[in-house]
Order: sequence, then C-alpha cells, then structure tokens
Amino acid sequence: MSSFQLDLNGYYTYTSWSSLGDDGYSTFKLTVLANGVIYGSGSDKPGPFVLSGALINDDIRFIKLYTNSSTTWKYIGKRLPGAVGNVFQFAGAWGYVNSDRQDGQWAFTGIAWENLTKVRFAFLIM
Repeated sequence: MSSFQLDLNGYYTYTSWSSLGDDGYSTFKLTVLANGVIYGSGSDKPGPFVLSGALINDDIRFIKLYTNSSTTWKYIGKRLPGAVGNVFQFAGAWGYVNSDRQDGQWAFTGIAWENLTKVRFAFLIM
C-alpha cells in the first residue's frame, strides 16, 4: 500500500448521556503512510485538534489532542466492509487515554486521495 490522504467527517456520541443524539459533527484530514502511521488535524464542537496513530490491516487507533486545551482522547475502531471505490468507512469507540472505559462511539466516512487522484479503496469511520 502506498501513502494516501483521507478527508473524513462524521459524528461521535457520549454513552453517559441519556439521549440518543450525537455530540456533533467532526471533520479532519488524515495522512496514511505506507507503514500504517497516520496523522492529521481537524475540528469539532470542542475545537481544533491534531491526531496521530496507526492503521494496521482493518484496525485503526489514534490519539486526538485538542490544541485549545490539554484534553486528549483515544479512538479505537475497525474499517467497515462494503464501501466501494475511494470511500473509506470506520466505526469504533473512544475514551480517556489511560482508561479501559468506553465514553462513547464514533463513525467517520472519508474519501481517499493519492497524489491528487482518487485511491481505489474503501473505509468507514464511526
């Protein structure tokens, strides 16, 4: 696999909330290197953030750090099957960096690009 870019967007929820609603929209750009290292930046309701982690086979893990505070979260998820073309879809859970507790779920979808041309892969982030 060669390096590529992902333009991702989606939603995340808090499991501790009593409603079925989400906490808001999140959008970010992600670089995926050939060795599986990922990094990027974006923004959502709490503010701008940077992230770094790994995409290994169908497993994705990353740390999200808000640049306007010291808040960090870990995200763990899977690539979802079924997307076509250059669409990537992922879904998973998030929580405190030093905890096994799940604080919510997430889902993100993105378009992959390589050297300004579409990559023929499929992923989903939730």
